[in-house]
Amino acid sequence: MTMIGTVYGDLPDEDLEVAAAFWGAMLVELRMQHGTLVPDWKAILVAFFREGLARGESAVFGAQMGGTIVGTAAAFLNVHAASAIFPKPSARLAGVYVLPEYRRLGIARGLTERAIAWCRTKDCAHVRLYASPMGRPLYESLGFVAGLEMRLNLG
Repeated sequence: MTMIGTVYGDLPDEDLEVAAAFWGAMLVELRMQHGTLVPDWKAILVAFFREGLARGESAVFGAQMGGTIVGTAAAFLNVHAASAIFPKPSARLAGVYVLPEYRRLGIARGLTERAIAWCRTKDCAHVRLYASPMGRPLYESLGFVAGLEMRLNLG
């Protein structure tokens, strides 16, 4: 298994499209697409990624095997009016997805650890995520505490 490095900044659009496609696959797999997505959902998601990357408010990570991206994850700083009242920023992890045939190889763990490390570089107080039943044991093993959403305090 080869992990590709932190892939934020000048990430090629085709890689952002893979991340968007994986996000869509995750929503379908978890039955979270809430009906039909808008027809141009991939383009909207790619634009969202691109804008967050340009502002330094998000990061998109990928795992590669044999030259093919097989997993992705994203981290987003919580930047909204209410976040201004806290002394340190917080972040959300989302879109952690690995192609089914590459699961159970430590890829999701590596992606999540990379995303957490990015959050630490942003001096985040904590990281939150929503976990699928399949992902919950992984996140708990990394120190996330279960609740309505899982949370990891970073100190």
